Amino acid sequence: MNHRTLVLLLAVLTVSTWGCGHGHDSTVVTTTGSGGTGNPGGTVGLTPAVFTTFMAATNVLGQADFTGQMPDQGGAAGAATLDTPFGRVAEGSLWIPDQSNNRILGYNTTPLGNGVAADFVLGQPDFATTAPGTSSTNLAAPVDLWRQVERVAVADRLNNRVLLWSTLPLTTAAPADVVIGQPNFAANAPATTQAGMNAPGSVCLGGNSLFVADFNNNRVLIWNTVPVANGTPADVVVGQADFLSNGTGTSATTLNGPNCVWSEGVRLIVCDSNNNRILVWNTIPVANGQPADLVIGQADFNSAVAAAGSTGLSSPASFFATSGQLIVADRGNNRVLDYTPFPTTNQPAATAVLGQSTFGNTAANDDDQNGVPDAAPSARTLNTPTGVMLRGRLLFVTDQGNHRLMLFDGL
Repeated sequence: MNHRTLVLLLAVLTVSTWGCGHGHDSTVVTTTGSGGTGNPGGTVGLTPAVFTTFMAATNVLGQADFTGQMPDQGGAAGAATLDTPFGRVAEGSLWIPDQSNNRILGYNTTPLGNGVAADFVLGQPDFATTAPGTSSTNLAAPVDLWRQVERVAVADRLNNRVLLWSTLPLTTAAPADVVIGQPNFAANAPATTQAGMNAPGSVCLGGNSLFVADFNNNRVLIWNTVPVANGTPADVVVGQADFLSNGTGTSATTLNGPNCVWSEGVRLIVCDSNNNRILVWNTIPVANGQPADLVIGQADFNSAVAAAGSTGLSSPASFFATSGQLIVADRGNNRVLDYTPFPTTNQPAATAVLGQSTFGNTAANDDDQNGVPDAAPSARTLNTPTGVMLRGRLLFVTDQGNHRLMLFDGL
């Protein structure tokens, strides 16, 4: 058994999910929290995955090899191509949000080679069709995914909604069961209300709850129980004082373009992209406008400076958390940051970086690390990463600017 196969086997048997971050039914011993089936509040006997600075990926999807970087590999959409993928994947099977093709590529098992073709597609009737649509079987710029045991949730950004499947969608054009943010599957108008959305950027099923990062409304919506009826209104909003407000701000109670949300049923973590930071609530908010407890990427809650180094962030797009680790897609710095252990103080320092050889380097596709983008990407470089998901020791990175998904084997 080679290292790659062993890693994948361990990923299935001992997934170290601290909760919702993408995907992610868990088969671990729970010790604390109220995560509910598939999303434990804590884990025992698990150690963080180890990623070394500037390590190379082992596999790539969406391109035939690590030097490819064209949307749809320079041609038409197919079963093995991607065009501007955005957000986290969901794993076990594997679902990839293929934003500009208005679809999700689905794999029955995690692919073991480069450029492997998908087995099915959601949001389209076939692999060649890419037009957006508004129905129970269509999508318009899907940007984030979440799996919780048998459920799958998708942030369908340009339809201003979240779609929920109550059983795993494993066939082409499988219809969603419930729509949130709209009264029915045919509607897609943006709204700033208790039941509406405006360009949602992320979704998470944590414990028994549903969380949505409502990007253009500068807020996160919380449903205390996962909705089973179309158009169900949210119970709590953070980032705003009420459900009718959508202004921006830089404080412990405000948000500016939240792009990713995560919870295991105990805590809430939000990627506040336009404020160049990540906010942590130590307990899930129960009141509108509840302030965050911790900020990552900034020295305090009133700062929003884009920066590099081991403590800075620039337009972070996504993250994944476990009981002892935080992985962040630092989009504007063309890198992925590893914080081990999980931060407990404001503006912590990252412990490793992928996509760059040092914390000071930020150029895209810069394999020789001279500060200038190279003509082609490599197995070590990134270009505006927008999604990260950790499954055991296997890290999936959505490399948007290179129109590919990278897989890294941790130690």
